[in-house]
Amino acid sequence: MNSATTYGLLAVVAWRSRLPLALRRIAVGIGVTLPILVGLSRVGLGVHYPSDVVGGWLLGVAFVSLGAVLIRATGAMARDLRHTTAAPSPRMPT
Repeated sequence: MNSATTYGLLAVVAWRSRLPLALRRIAVGIGVTLPILVGLSRVGLGVHYPSDVVGGWLLGVAFVSLGAVLIRATGAMARDLRHTTAAPSPRMPT
């Protein structure tokens, strides 16, 4: 669950950043691949049952989803902020 949450949130932040598209795709690929490899290694080493790993992945995805919603809702990233590029409104003559 920890690796799915950590790498998943890093992938979300990278995807929502202004990095070039190729780097964002690589970051998302790493963010998806590493938790899968960690989970499979835990089963392979006999440390966890497969059901434990699947449950951890699902909880990790839930936390990543919640984090993505909160990032968007709070405007925590620069691309979520409203940009005001329009000229300032003229003042009313008195």
